[in-house]
Amino acid sequence: SASQSKTLRSARPRARRIGDCVLAVLHFPHAQASAAPVPYTTLPLSLIVTPRKIVTVAPERAAFLDGIARGEIEAGPPEDRARFVLQLMWELARSYLAALERTQIEVDRLEEQLKRSLRNREVLELLRHQKSLVYFTTALTGNELVLERLHSGRLLPWTPEDEDLLEDVRIELRQALEMVGIAEGILAEMM
Repeated sequence: SASQSKTLRSARPRARRIGDCVLAVLHFPHAQASAAPVPYTTLPLSLIVTPRKIVTVAPERAAFLDGIARGEIEAGPPEDRARFVLQLMWELARSYLAALERTQIEVDRLEEQLKRSLRNREVLELLRHQKSLVYFTTALTGNELVLERLHSGRLLPWTPEDEDLLEDVRIELRQALEMVGIAEGILAEMM
């Protein structure tokens, strides 16, 4: 329903300590059905980091977690909480890049169609993709702030090796944000 969708999007990215646990709320890209108002939206992913386990909660399947769950992606043991969260955030940033790549393919297709016809349908489709990019920008900015809060607030136990991975995750998030910005700019020019 529309009110449920609004509630889900309003779960803002954040991180805080609650007793000996850490709560982090991130957003991940979620592909919509073809008839939806936008091709992609973002949904909240809550991480509850306890001293021994990490619990993830999302309103829909977060496909980027599948590789971690199957053990195909080395995320480290959940006891190494900081490394696990950083690896999860790395995969999250990569999921935005993959969604952006799929969006760009669709935008390129629409651009070619638009060159051959002057119907409103292609323009409206481009507007749908533009909305998705706005959602991506907002979510990636929030996810970047959560990463900084987790680090600067010392909410997780960081090792020197974690610091290297932290920098890699920062770069990946910034790259995703820059790529979305470029795509937004190109789409705005095209419109």
